[in-house]
Amino acid sequence: MDYADLRAFVEDLEEQGDLIRIGRRISPRLEAAAVMRALEEEDGPAVFFNRLTGHKAPAVGNLLSSPRRLERVFGTDKDVRSSIIERWGKGIKPRKARAVPVHQVIKRKGIDLPSLLPVFTYYERDAAPYMTSGVLIAREPLSQAVNLGIYRLRILNPVSLSIQIASPRLAGMVADAEAQGEALPVAIALGVDPGLFLGSVCQTETGLDKLELTGGLRNEPLEVVRGVTVDLPVPARAELILEGRILPGKRVAEGPQGDSPGVYTRSRNHLIQILAVTRRERYWYHALLPWSRDEDALRTIGYEIPMQMRLHGHDSAVRVFHLMPGTCGTHAVISMKKRDAKHARDLIELSFRLFPELKHVVAVDDDVDPTDQRMVSWALSVRFQASRDLMTFSGKQNRGDSLQDRIGMDATMPKGSRRRLARVEVGEKARVKALRSIKTHDRHRPNSDKRRRKKNGS
Repeated sequence: MDYADLRAFVEDLEEQGDLIRIGRRISPRLEAAAVMRALEEEDGPAVFFNRLTGHKAPAVGNLLSSPRRLERVFGTDKDVRSSIIERWGKGIKPRKARAVPVHQVIKRKGIDLPSLLPVFTYYERDAAPYMTSGVLIAREPLSQAVNLGIYRLRILNPVSLSIQIASPRLAGMVADAEAQGEALPVAIALGVDPGLFLGSVCQTETGLDKLELTGGLRNEPLEVVRGVTVDLPVPARAELILEGRILPGKRVAEGPQGDSPGVYTRSRNHLIQILAVTRRERYWYHALLPWSRDEDALRTIGYEIPMQMRLHGHDSAVRVFHLMPGTCGTHAVISMKKRDAKHARDLIELSFRLFPELKHVVAVDDDVDPTDQRMVSWALSVRFQASRDLMTFSGKQNRGDSLQDRIGMDATMPKGSRRRLARVEVGEKARVKALRSIKTHDRHRPNSDKRRRKKNGS
């Protein structure tokens, strides 16, 4: 399905029984995060917090923490990856919105961010509450292309934020503006539709307009309107927009903060001055738990699939490139159609050259699903021998700032072992018959249940 806004997605999830509402009052400090963690660990539903201590606005979380919700976003129950690859590159330009819910309330004076936003504190040692789901919008001065990204934000006072800039593309834009002694105009959209949210994190080249890329992923143009104080297109159906500018030469020390790698980090961050807030009359807040399955979903769409396409461009034997959940994009498994005994080792080395952020890479044959941890573990247990198949790379050999050591593991079929190390299978013919039997059983079960109730007199 293609959702016009966050509300349409939430309503659909509720209709499908894949969202729960919590009516009792919940604290945005740690308690709400604990609810989100407990639900995602059980592959549970998304969650809507009706009442948050100290705030009027409700919040929604765990929107993408299950594969089934990603399938709904892209309208497929088979292969999200194929759907995205098919849509990738088919950019659709945004269109001017006729209705603009996010401009129902416009405020330039008397802005008070702490009372406006129910920002969550996610982890025990966090120095402060952090916003983790705001889509930042900026324009490249030379190409005029619009860039999008999600960055960690902290409210410092009623009209100021700090921002942790992890993207080289945005960092370059800020550095260029600073070199001229100028501020960089930005807008931060909170509570956007899932297509825009996912598209905002996609790795792209400088000069590529991410609003167009997002339109392609959504399968329809994004409706935008010009900001009231910044010359930027903003999503007309967002819940809330913060308009402002990243100030030149200003930094603030931050941390500790529970971050995407699953540890606490510290950083020196830029400052954003907020010039205006526009919002819906009754707005919602979107919360995203760091180091979570929600983040894994963002990384799948934004990093894993672009990396797969790039790697496949170098070696067509690549079938699937998968970033292991919970590793912040540092551990990968690659399924491949191996041509010769050295092929897997060559592909592992190529992966490290193309993607210096990787620390571990496992290569498996194309009969192994790299997204299935059980199958990957099986391949390592049966087809991998450390003395023969382990590759190590010292961090001292790396170029640039990265000094991390790297490990490659060739868990593909050794030469001459195809019969001995073939995975046990029931066979395609038996599998098809079994699936047909299961479907038939499901079709007759409701009637059987009715007959059983009638027999029991209920």
